Amino acid sequence: MLKSAVLLLFAGVVVGCSGSERPFLPTAPSASVTVQPTSATPLPGMQLRGFVMDTAFRPLAGARIEVVSGPSAGAATLADAAGDFSLTGTFGEDTQFRATMNGHEERTQTWNCSAASCPGPTGARPWLGFYLSVTAPSVNIAGAYTLTFTADVACTDLPAHVRTRSYPVVVTAQSAPDRWTTPAFDLKVTNTAVVGGLTGFPIGVAGNRVSFWLHGGHDPVIVEDLGSNTYLAFSGTGNTVIESNEVSAIAAPFEGWIEHTVLSFPLSGPWYFPLPAAAAKATCESLNHRLTLTR
Repeated sequence: MLKSAVLLLFAGVVVGCSGSERPFLPTAPSASVTVQPTSATPLPGMQLRGFVMDTAFRPLAGARIEVVSGPSAGAATLADAAGDFSLTGTFGEDTQFRATMNGHEERTQTWNCSAASCPGPTGARPWLGFYLSVTAPSVNIAGAYTLTFTADVACTDLPAHVRTRSYPVVVTAQSAPDRWTTPAFDLKVTNTAVVGGLTGFPIGVAGNRVSFWLHGGHDPVIVEDLGSNTYLAFSGTGNTVIESNEVSAIAAPFEGWIEHTVLSFPLSGPWYFPLPAAAAKATCESLNHRLTLTR
């Protein structure tokens, strides 16, 4: 499972928290927003941490990260087995960094921060997050589907009628003008009562690898309103490999949680997890749920 998330703007490649945390795509709500750093003066002795992943959220061990501008130009390092790295040098807001890996398109960008000033009084630190597209063609999964969640058979605490739940959805390609291959898709639930903006999640692709990012088991990305102050929520991750570009069905293990909650009041705002004062709640966290997309 990916590390805790804050924000990823995938089509433009990007990024959002301190440290080398793994972000998620912009379709899921977040309390944090990545902003560009405001330090115009290069900061000497800065330790900059980050990560390199492919567009299916897999770490790229051995990827090379190089400083390409500013006083520390030429400094370089390699990502470790987890895709993480650190660089120490004199870096400013306009310092450019490049990540390269065999079989992937190179990326060049500046560092980012989750606060208006970095380093800042709140402890915010600058960092880098690279997502490299593969140079091989990637599968095209755009289209209309039925999304089905099937709970692990061991989830007997969940009411029987929610252990399998289906939703009509549309999957849309998220274009990236500077990439020749589409690196991401956006899934949205249609014609179903959902809470607020919790209507879908991003999907990353790299070649024939497809990865579903449902906020990694932290907060939910889909919350269905079942009526009578009753809600059904999903959060987790899923990964699979597709052998053909003519996709009629996609099935993957879903690692995360499914929660059925009955409240004493209607849920009218954002989904706060855990929910306060639930009249009844059943949560099943498992490695053995299933997620299926069927045309």
